Amino acid sequence: MVNILSSAHVHTTFCDGKTTAGDMARAAYEMGFVSLGFTSHASQTFDPAHCIAPSSEEDYKKEIRRVQ
Repeated sequence: MVNILSSAHVHTTFCDGKTTAGDMARAAYEMGFVSLGFTSHASQTFDPAHCIAPSSEEDYKKEIRRVQ
């Protein structure tokens, strides 16, 4: 049996994650992952500490595209 390493749901420091997208992508690549799905909590008003700030959304998209 072959193990396929993949994660479809990881968070970055743009919301409530503890690691940058670049660091996660690099580690996943080194571990042999075949895919990594970056996600972020959408902007909302009831718990803003755990979501991406509206002012950071474009930077987030650019960073994810960069590490792709």
